[in-house]
Amino acid sequence: MKRIALPALVVAGMLFGTGCSSKPDSTTTAKDVNDQKVDNGTVATAAGSNTDTKDVTDYMVDLANTGRTEFELSQAAATRATNPAVKKYASQTVSTHAKDEAELKDEATKRNITLPPTLSPDSQEMLTKLQAEKAGMDFDKKYLDDMADVNDKAISKAKDTLKNSQDPALKTYVQKIMDDDQKHMDEAKRLKTAMK
Repeated sequence: MKRIALPALVVAGMLFGTGCSSKPDSTTTAKDVNDQKVDNGTVATAAGSNTDTKDVTDYMVDLANTGRTEFELSQAAATRATNPAVKKYASQTVSTHAKDEAELKDEATKRNITLPPTLSPDSQEMLTKLQAEKAGMDFDKKYLDDMADVNDKAISKAKDTLKNSQDPALKTYVQKIMDDDQKHMDEAKRLKTAMK
């Protein structure tokens, strides 16, 4: 047992440790930790096989990343957007994703699934580019474009999770996330069209 636990501890240490030159990709590290947990039989999610379980844990990691990305992008827009409708949308999205993130953490904890503590490099780059954008119509449009893109990715991962999981409680939660993300994507597109 100690032999199996040691690699998991090493990977977990990598997840929370900091490197001298650059931060590791926390989404990749979380997926590696979860793969070891699946191999050790310590992930409690109902899936047809270890491969399906690994897929479900990967999708949960990706959902955590896209949800956190939406939250961070929307926090930036809630303070910097100039269009009142965009600002209101961003504030509502922050509120929704704060709740969704807490629920996702609960669902992951119940199943012993590790979620990433930070954004993926791609998501961080998206946030950095948005934050570098000068406040005004271009910022608002970039935020809405980014939100449509992130929500599209989240919906795709949610569909994959629904297809591969046999866990009714998880499927109910993921369906809720997918419905929220569909509304956010539709509203982002609607707002952007209205700004033209």
